[in-house]
Order: sequence, then C-alpha cells, then structure tokens
Amino acid sequence: MSNLSFNSDSNLLRILVATDNHLGFMEKDGVRGRDSFKTFEEILAIALKQKVDFLLLAGDLYHEARPTTTCLHESIRLMRKYCMGSNPVSFQILSDPNKTFANTAFPTTNYIDPNLNVGLPIFTIHGNHDDPNGPEGTCAVDLLHSSGLVNLFGKSVSIENLEVTPILFRKGTTSVALYGMGAQREERLHRLFESNSVFMQRPSEDPDDWFSLICVHQNRAKHGPTSYLPEHFIPNFFDLVIWGHEHECRLNPEWNSSQSFFVSQPGSSVATSLSDGEAVAKAVGLLEIKDKEFKMSKIPLKTVRPMFIEDILLEECPGVKATDPCVNEKIDNFLSKRVEEFISKAIDASLLSRQSSTSDVPPSEPLIRLKIDLSGGFNPFSIVRFGQKFVGRVANPREIISFNRKRDRAVAIKDARERGLCMQTNGLLFDEEASDQELSTQTHGLQVGLESGDVTDKVRAILDRYKDNHLDAASTATEVSNSGLMTCLNLQDLSLGLKQFVDKEDSSAIDAAVKRSTDRTLMHLRTLGRGCSTEEETRNEIWRFMLAHSHQEDDDHSLYNCEQLGIMSMNAAAKDKVIRELLDPYSDDSDQEQPKAEKENVSPPPPKKATRASGRTRAATRKGEKLLRNVQLTALVFTRSQ
Repeated sequence: MSNLSFNSDSNLLRILVATDNHLGFMEKDGVRGRDSFKTFEEILAIALKQKVDFLLLAGDLYHEARPTTTCLHESIRLMRKYCMGSNPVSFQILSDPNKTFANTAFPTTNYIDPNLNVGLPIFTIHGNHDDPNGPEGTCAVDLLHSSGLVNLFGKSVSIENLEVTPILFRKGTTSVALYGMGAQREERLHRLFESNSVFMQRPSEDPDDWFSLICVHQNRAKHGPTSYLPEHFIPNFFDLVIWGHEHECRLNPEWNSSQSFFVSQPGSSVATSLSDGEAVAKAVGLLEIKDKEFKMSKIPLKTVRPMFIEDILLEECPGVKATDPCVNEKIDNFLSKRVEEFISKAIDASLLSRQSSTSDVPPSEPLIRLKIDLSGGFNPFSIVRFGQKFVGRVANPREIISFNRKRDRAVAIKDARERGLCMQTNGLLFDEEASDQELSTQTHGLQVGLESGDVTDKVRAILDRYKDNHLDAASTATEVSNSGLMTCLNLQDLSLGLKQFVDKEDSSAIDAAVKRSTDRTLMHLRTLGRGCSTEEETRNEIWRFMLAHSHQEDDDHSLYNCEQLGIMSMNAAAKDKVIRELLDPYSDDSDQEQPKAEKENVSPPPPKKATRASGRTRAATRKGEKLLRNVQLTALVFTRSQ
C-alpha cells in the first residue's frame, strides 16, 4: 500500500469499491422502504463524480434471491440512468471472456457490445442473498448481466473443485488481475481448500508483474470450525483482498503479515440488523492502482440512516431501584430521555446536511436500539407500548428495546467455573477452561428470547438428536417408525430449507426442500424397478436410502439430482405415472374397479395367464397406495406447519 498522492494519468486505474447493497431490504416498510435504493443511487453518483474506470461490487446486490418486480425495476432504472452514456472507457481487458465470464448467458463485457452504450461498467460477484438457485443455476444478477447492465464474474457451478480465472485489465503500464469468488457454502468452500481443490489461475506472462486483487463473499469472523474462510487459505500472491458479506465497515486496508497481503472490508451500504457492527459509519472506497502500488481512500456515505446503539445496565442507572414501587415509571422516563437525545442528534445531522445545500441528506428518523440489562431483579416491560410514543420519529419504534441478563449469566458462569463445573445456559455449553475473552464472546448474544445464533444452535441440537440415534441402516422400518424418526424426509434437505426460509426470506424454500427430498426418494425407488416385492421391503429401502443420503454433501448436483433426471419438472400426470409404476408390485390391474359406463362398452378382456402377480389382493394394493400417500401427506403436513 502506498501513501503517495497519485495524479490522474493514463497509467492510473481508478475503481470505486462497495458491497452488500441489499437492494429491496424492507421495501414494503413505509419509513425504511427506500433506504437501500437512495444509498445505491448515491454510490452511483459518486462513481460518476470521481470519474472512476468502473464500479466493483463484492456481492449481495439484492437482499432476496427472488427480488420483487418493484425492486428489479428500480435497480434497472438507476443503472440505466447512471451507467449508460457516452463516457469513454479507457482500460482494456486482455483475458478470454469465455473463461472469465463462464456460466453466464453472454460471456463478454457489456461496454464492448456494439449494441450498448456503457459509460460506467459495473463488475460484481454474487453473494449469499442473491446466489444462483434452481435447475438452471441462475440468480437475479444474471438478469442484469443478460440485459447488459452489469458484468457478473466469479460464478461457479462445479462442486468437485473451484477454478478461479482472473479478468486481466490493462491501463497504460498498469496491469491488474481481478479474481472473484461468488458466495459458497462455508463448509463446502472450507473442504475444497483443505483438499487443494481450489485453483487460482495466474496470467501466463510475467505473473508477478500484475497487481492481483480478489473479491470474496464469505464469513470473515469464525462462526464454527469450518463456518468461515480463514485468511491463510487465500494464496499469498495476492496484493489486496476485498471482503464482502461482513457488514461492519473496516475499509482501511489491514495487513496480513503471514500471507503478505492487505484486506479491505467495505461493509454494507444499508443496515439490515440492529447490531454494533452496523452502527459503524458506512463508506465506500476509492481504490487507485498504479503499477504495483495502490491507495484506498474512504468516501463517507451521506444518505445512510443514522443508527444509535447503547447498552444500559439498569442497576447502574441513577435513581432506579428494583425494589422501588415506582420503578417502571422511572425506567420509562430514563429510557425515553435517552431516545429523545438520539432523535435530536439525527435531526441536527439532517439539518446540517440541508444547510450545506447538498442533495445527499440522511433521513431524520434514526434507528435506535437500547440493550437493557435486567440483571439485579428487574422485570421486562412492554416493548410495543414503549415504542408507540416514538411512532413517526423513530424508524423502528417496535424494536427500540431488547432485553438481556448478561450480568446475571456472567456471574453464574464465573461461579460455575470457580467450582470447576460446566454450565449449560439457554442450550449453549460453556467450558470452565474458557478464557475471559471467550467467556465474553459466549455470553454476548444471550438475551431474554432468542437471537439468530441461539436459533442456529438449537436447531442443530434438535437435528443431532436424530443423527445420534442408535438406529442405523440395519434397523427395520417398524423400528424406525416406533422411534419417531422421519423415514423419507431428509434432515439435510429440511435444515437447508429452513436456513433459506429464515436467512433469505424465501417463502418457498421449505416446500422446495420437502419436494426435493420426496422426489429424490421416488427417483431412487424407480431405479430399483421391482426389486422390492413387499411393502415392508419398500419401507426398509426408503429408510436405508434416506440414512445414506443424510451423510452426503447436500449439493444440487448429488448422485440423485432430481433436476437433471427430470422428475422435478414432471407434470402431475407424469408423476402419477411414476407413482403407479412404484405401486405396481402391490397392485393388480384386473382388480381395479372400472366405471359402470365403461364396463358396458368394453368387451371382456381375454383370460390372463396365471402369474404370481395376479394372485395379489386388493389389500396389498391399498398398502402400497397408503405407503406412498403417507410420504406425500408427511410432506404436506410438514410444509403447512411451518
């Protein structure tokens, strides 16, 4: 990194860096619905004002995998307004677009398309919110790429390995190799790196003379043994890493001494949660590269809604006692005063911006979060009633207050540690050998109620009850049924569907997970043909298949990929045919009851040759039909219960 003052010349490549724009976040909210679009428009305006060569985004352009038509329309409108024009593009791309823009409908950059007039190119990877999905592996950003508004790179479809090919830019004497890794499942990416299955292609000529830059969209903080991307996994030939996904703004490049590269974390442009990291002032970065040196300049964003977060321990508040008969009134007055102070700060900031005659003015209704520690005998009160006083003056009146008992729990855990015990609190296990820093981390998120981390751990614990069950492939279907375990629906599918339902607000995720699990089982039974002659054997086979598949990597390209085999796209009639074929071992066509009208017009069939199948009874038919209906009914009940 250089502190030199770069003068604008023909050898200087200027890039505006941003990430996690989350367009469409809370778009139906009357107060906050336009926040993401206003700030994104500010970013585009900054790009034009700074006369950058291109805009680089590190994922999560959209908040949802399936944006609404309103969200798509607004984003397209902004890009056409700011990105289309006659501004000359002064850099060259030397790499093969068929490799760098692979897995897209148009493997080329938009600014060289003779049918388009692009003045501000946008290069972006996809994030975990707008990641590819469905049989074709398309995402919302694919629509923008196909329409010529952005250039999507870093998209991979292989699950066996990850090959990253750089876009090679050249401007004068400056050569830049831009790499991109779209969001991957953390565990899968961790496994690929550990198995040396990630291949970073380098320029064929003088690779060390290129400034190497990579965009990633993964967890930077360690959420579990494999639920993050360790920085030492990234090869040391890189000069700079642009880290998306993390919302806290840490734009100033941080030196990694072990890998000898810098890491810059731009953070999100809109707050999607009321957390301390989101409260840090948001900004975008102006990256200037000349030969092998670079400089990152911070440009604050002015249209971001102000956020104020404060931790309050009621025990330490003056004049507030838990035994006071008027304690609730005093707490209400104290907290209301704090909220009024934050509102005044937000209004002053908005007025100051208006006086400077700028068009970029922050909203006057702030986001406020007071984290109330009830330790010491205090009781919670109505959050909704408290927030009603600030409707129209605060952007989140129903979420101003959150409760916790950190002090009480920290004391209890410390006491358990001193007694040489382990303590399990709210479903989480705390070790007596944990350091003070680890203890602080463990107790940080615990509140009255559940936070996202608690929910994740509790769901994992529930699923582990199934995984740790003594039943195995040798168990019979009757034993499985008596144990209360699911015999068809796959736990991996259901947990992934639940995660997408919560994280991405995908209302069809659970239904799709159930459908994927049942269709995969149907496909497996179909491949067996008539290998199972009785209902019990079929039930046992379903159990064995589910158990075997539950330990496989949950990929869309697994052995029984229903999308590729075609069963997912079957219409109702085709799927009924598959069901009838599966039920055939238990059925006898001669026993099926024909409508009376048909019996009168149809001549009696010739006598059948005696076979073992013709001797089966209607009872066996009903058993087979009941088995399959139970599978379908289980899926229906589970879906509607969510």
